[in-house]
Formats: sequence, structure tokens, C-alpha cells
Amino acid sequence: MIYSIKSKLIFVVSLLVVFILSVTAFLLIQEKERELTHDISVRAQTFAELTADDIMQKYHLYLEQGGFFYFKKEIIGTFLKNEDISRIRIADYPGTLLYDSEEEQDKQYSKDEKRLIRDTRLVERIQSKTLSFLIREGGQTLYVKRSPEGDTLFVDRQDQPIEAMLDRQHIINVVTPVNDQFAIIYDISYQYLVNRIRSMTERIILLTLFGIMAGFLVAYIFSTRITRHLSHLSDGAKAIAKGDFQKRVIVETRDEIGLLAQTFNVMAKDLQESTKAMIFKERVAKELELAAHIQKELLPKKVPKVSGLEISAGLIPADEIGGDCFDFIQNGKNDFIMYIGDVTGHGVPSGLVVAIANAVIYSLVSNNTISEILIRTNEILKAKTSTNMFLTMLMAHWNATKKIFRYVSAGHERMLLLHSKTKTVDEVEGGGMALGMLPDISKLLKERTLELKIGDVVVMYSDGIPEARSKKGEAYGLKRFQELLKKDCAFKSADAIKNTILSDVKEFMTGAKQEDDITLLVLVRK
Repeated sequence: MIYSIKSKLIFVVSLLVVFILSVTAFLLIQEKERELTHDISVRAQTFAELTADDIMQKYHLYLEQGGFFYFKKEIIGTFLKNEDISRIRIADYPGTLLYDSEEEQDKQYSKDEKRLIRDTRLVERIQSKTLSFLIREGGQTLYVKRSPEGDTLFVDRQDQPIEAMLDRQHIINVVTPVNDQFAIIYDISYQYLVNRIRSMTERIILLTLFGIMAGFLVAYIFSTRITRHLSHLSDGAKAIAKGDFQKRVIVETRDEIGLLAQTFNVMAKDLQESTKAMIFKERVAKELELAAHIQKELLPKKVPKVSGLEISAGLIPADEIGGDCFDFIQNGKNDFIMYIGDVTGHGVPSGLVVAIANAVIYSLVSNNTISEILIRTNEILKAKTSTNMFLTMLMAHWNATKKIFRYVSAGHERMLLLHSKTKTVDEVEGGGMALGMLPDISKLLKERTLELKIGDVVVMYSDGIPEARSKKGEAYGLKRFQELLKKDCAFKSADAIKNTILSDVKEFMTGAKQEDDITLLVLVRK
């Protein structure tokens, strides 16, 4: 039986989170699948209409003249323009197969032996003057027709209108006639859709699990605070009754319990001497100053020189005591470990967690992989810190001999990878679970390898950058961050890239208060 307020709240909130996330996940997946299915159909039609003439020109120019490899190069380029196209065939009006990208991968098919298409329905579509679809569901053939207004209509062989549901139907292939003499046959693959849906499902499952745990945690913390506040008020009343007028009740709520606690504290405060309050304030200020100095000493004094990498780093705390950390550890002659972390909030509690984490990581570096380091660090933080304090972390290992870059994310912001060759920016796959939340996260962490080419730039950062706000309250955001990397950070040194990013963020925040710590690590592959 569930009797206590705490148990009831935990049960109801957890059940509600499960229900909402499950229903939302189902609807999102269904809607996304219909959207992607429709997009593939539209792209296939547009792609077929735009490329058919060009393919035939290349066929006459190269393949008919025996230039197989030149033609194959053009076909490969055509495939790259649409990842949904899995096969391209060329046929003439009588139904002779002139080219098949699936069969003719290494050499051209011998012209001495004709390949006849045996599928009569396919031959009918080849001899048609309009573009057509073959639908997987029911084997229905749809012919494309344009209305006088320019709209796309679907008809059957007898030119009768057909209702098409391209958001739910899958296309086997598209046939596009060319010059009433030839036709291009495009086979359609839905592997991209399958991969997207699978990836989305996996993310939703992880989000659901996280939501359940977060709901349980929030309900537990909230209910615990309520009962704890009542206990504090009772203890405070007993202390005042015994003459302890320095007693204070800490209740961080704005409800009736918080109002009662405020009244209690005002009563107790009136009984204190003002000089004691001033002494206490000065002592706290000095302790904060000392704590800030100690935390600053924990940061690396200089960035190490690492073979194959150019590194730059910086940290701008929001308060005297920050909740972010980073470090570089040499583990052997050619092995380097680097990490960046972000504790919930900032101030003294966060600073203590940072200090514990730094000490633990240093003690675990020898003979442990980065995954094992984070797993063991999580166990210690879970045992030694409060339930509402946790640490996200991104840890990487660079082998200077083999030039291998591996990393593990523990719920941290995704790394950004700037490709030097294309000047494009990717969000590197992250995931994982923050340290200090669960006793065992070994199954939630995944060690991955990131291929770095010469000139590529890896940016590791805390959420203080994308969540930085302007004077108008606008967030800096990942989009602006990525555009800055594309525009101004290619082919620069690590220090120049770091300074460019920090300068842009500070300029964006001009006139606004910095709400969170800003930490940045920039790695350039040399």
C-alpha cells in the first residue's frame, strides 16, 4: 500500500512520464515515417525528371562509343546526388536492356548478346510517353500526368485518375521515357528511411528511459524536500525553545511551508547581534576567495605539446567558484588523455564535485581505458556526493603513435568536427549518462573512434557556450556556433580558433550577465 506523500508523488509522476513519453514516441515515429516516405517519392520523381536526359546524353557520348569507365564515372556521380537511388538501368523502346548499373560494375556488357526485358508490365511503362511509378503495395502502376494548372496527377494505363497516398506507399522503381526511343529505370531503396526510423527509435527509447529516471528523481527530490522542510521547522522550534536564537531553517520553497520558514527565520534573526552577522559574512567571503584560488590551481598550468595534435583550452567561470573542469594527462610516452566536465550549477558545491572528480581521474589513469575511468569515477561520485549533484563529462584518448582518437561521452554536449577539406561541421555522436546519477553506468557508456584527417578541428565545449544569452535574452545556439566554425575557423591554429570562438560569444553577450561557466577545448589534427 502507498501511504506517504513521498511514495504517492513518486508513483504518480513516474507513471505519468511513462504514459506521455510512450504515446508521444509512437505518434512521432508514425509521423516521421510518413513524412520520409512522402519525401522519398517526391525526390525520386523530381530526380528522375531532372537527370534522365543527361544520362542519355552521357550514354550516347561515352557508352555507345565504348567509353565504359567514363560513363561509369558519370553514373557514380548521379548516385551521389540522391541516396535513395539504388540502381539505374537504360532500355530502348522495344525493351532491350542497354545498361544495368548492378550488373555492369567492372566492365561493359557484351553487345553480341542482347538482354531482353521479360517483364511485360515494365516494357509497357518503357514504351509509355509519361513517367510512371511501380508501387510495392499491391503492385499498382501510377502514371504521372500534368494538369493545365501544372499540378501533378496520377492515372492508370487507361488514363483514369488514381488516388495515390505517397506518404504510406513505397515505390519499387521509376521509369522515365526519353525522346520516345529510350527509358531510364530508377530502382528506389528505402534503407535511408529504415536507418532514420531505427536511429529515431533508439534515441526515443533512451529519452524515455532518461525521462523515467528523471521523473523518478524529480519526484523523489521534491517529496524529500517537503518532508525534510517540515522536519527542519520542528527542529528549529525545539532549538528556539532551548534558547538557541542562532538557529535557522533552510527551506527553498515559495509555498506555505516556505512562508512559515521565512517567518521563523525572521523571528530568529531579530534575536541575533549584528556584529556576529558581519563577522560571518567576512569569513565566508575569505573562504570563497580561497576556494576560488584553490580551484584555479587545479586547472592545467599550460597546454601540453602532443604529437599529431595542436591543442588550446580556456575556462571562464560565471562565479568565483565554477562548476566546469578540463585537464590533460600524459599516460605513457605516446598516450594522452584529455577531458572536459560540467557539474550541475556552479558555486561551492559544484567546485567540490569538480575537485573530487579531478583527483579520482588522476588516480585511475594508469592501466585503465577511458571507459573504465569514467565508470569508476561515477561509482565514487555516486557514493560521495548528494543525489542532486551530477557531472557530465567528455573524455578522449589520443595515441600519438597510431594516430587514433577515441572518446567516451557521459551525457555531455556533443563534440563539433570541422572537416578541413569540405569546411563542413558535424555534431559527433555523444550519448551516455552523467556521472553521479546511477550506481552503475557501464552499459550506458560507449567508447567510439573518430577519424581525424590532417587539418580537421575538434571542438569540445560546455553548455555555457550554446546557452549563453544576449542582452535581449536570445540564446547563442549551436547553429551560430557551427556557422562561426565554417566561416572563420578553418586552417587556423588551435589558439586562434579558441580566441575566435570566445570573442564571438563574449561579443554576443555584451551587456548581459554570464549565467553559466564557459569551457572550451580545441584540437587541430596536424
